[in-house]
Amino acid sequence: MDTENLKEGVEETKVEETAEEKVEETKVEETTEEKAEETKVEETAEEKAEEAKAEETAEEKVEEAKAEETTEEKAEETKKDETTDVLAAEEKMEEPKAEETKVDDLEPIKIELPPEEKLGSKIYSWLLEGEKYCFPFVVVGGLLVFLAYLIDTLAGHTEDAGAYLGYILPVSSVFKYVGNVALAFMIPVLSGYIAKAIAGKEALAVGLVGGMLANSGNQALAAMTFTGKELFNEEPLDAFNKFLAGYVFAQPKGGQTAPGVLGGIIAGFIAGFLILGLKKACENMPESSESIKNIVIYPIVGILLIGIVMMFAVNPLTGLINKGMFDVLVSLHDAGMLSVLGLLLGAMVAFDMGGAFKKAAFIFAGSMIDVAQSSINAGVKVDDTKVQICYMVMASVMVGCMVPSFGIALSTWIFPKKFTKEERSASIPSAIMGAAAITEGSVPYVVADPLRVIPCSVLGAAVAGCLSMLFKCEVKVPYGGVLSLLAVENQVLFLVAWIIGAALTCVTLGFWKKKLEVEENVN
Repeated sequence: MDTENLKEGVEETKVEETAEEKVEETKVEETTEEKAEETKVEETAEEKAEEAKAEETAEEKVEEAKAEETTEEKAEETKKDETTDVLAAEEKMEEPKAEETKVDDLEPIKIELPPEEKLGSKIYSWLLEGEKYCFPFVVVGGLLVFLAYLIDTLAGHTEDAGAYLGYILPVSSVFKYVGNVALAFMIPVLSGYIAKAIAGKEALAVGLVGGMLANSGNQALAAMTFTGKELFNEEPLDAFNKFLAGYVFAQPKGGQTAPGVLGGIIAGFIAGFLILGLKKACENMPESSESIKNIVIYPIVGILLIGIVMMFAVNPLTGLINKGMFDVLVSLHDAGMLSVLGLLLGAMVAFDMGGAFKKAAFIFAGSMIDVAQSSINAGVKVDDTKVQICYMVMASVMVGCMVPSFGIALSTWIFPKKFTKEERSASIPSAIMGAAAITEGSVPYVVADPLRVIPCSVLGAAVAGCLSMLFKCEVKVPYGGVLSLLAVENQVLFLVAWIIGAALTCVTLGFWKKKLEVEENVN
């Protein structure tokens, strides 16, 4: 019995365990089904979220499309408004023209400047245009002349060269000749492109001719027989031709009639406004005559008019100024006012960069050297006071020529923010030309800002010329600058006068010039 009961107990236990296992399996299945349902719920939620995002994206695209359509509509409306304004402006422009055709033909011609810019800004832009194109001729020509001086100096021909320094050796003559030719283009190009900036390409040729007349003056005809107021066969001139011979053309004993850089600037402005006037006079001509205007009217009439203005007005006036300044220098010399003479000589050579004032100073100094040489040939000793004064005059002129270019170059180095990149890059050639007494190195700066550069240059050069006279420095050659130091008496004091004058030009120009409106990187 006990055995059977045990068996039954075991079987019952197995049955219970089996039942429990089934229950657990059921629970596991239920748990698995719950998880599967939860997963399905999550997937369903994600799908709904994605659908919602897709709907939002579609709505955004629709809104963007609407916005683009609105923008396009506004742009079209703006174009329509602009077109309407343009048509209205054209109609307004046409109305005065219809009235102008009814005005009497004898009404005086009026030249109107573009109203969008102030006159001062326009003048400054015209000057810069001329400076830009004349700049290469200044730099290249000046450096070639410097090399010519250097070659003769290194060959030992400083003291005996006199006025022929740079032409002693064949090789130096090549550099000097080519350099002078390049410098001869400086003023015509300056004048031509100032005129072009004012009135367009039609004014270029007129400005070039005006500049050439400013560069050469009326000197080319100085040797003609009619300058003696009679023809080659000694036949007397009539009243009108006698007037021309005595006033317009250079006289053998008259003043130099080449106005130089300032005359070139004047010629450029005159040429530009002449062409503006011709354009105004020809504006009612038919369009078919455009080629006639450009090929015949503007160049022929313009060149003839600029020639008359330069030869009858500007150049003769320059000759009178030159002769007058020469007489003043002679008077100061005769009166023994040497310090004032040195001051005036320095100021003159820096004022017009090769014009009437500088030529008068150089002619006077050259004549003093001739006087000294004649005195020495007549038996006067070199250390005689009269001979020394002649050489002192040349020293004042020489040191005055050395100040402008060098002083301006110093100013570009010390005050770089007040000069353009092109002006700063030109400082080294300008300094070299200044050291060689070549005033043309300052021309680009003078053209760009004449109202500041010229007074500062004149101030420094005048002080240097006066100091040189007070220091009793003597120079026996008319060219070369520092390359002619072997021909200089009191060399150290001569250099001191030069440095003081250049420093004065540098400081006054640096403080007076305004900073650039557009800041440039200064390395």
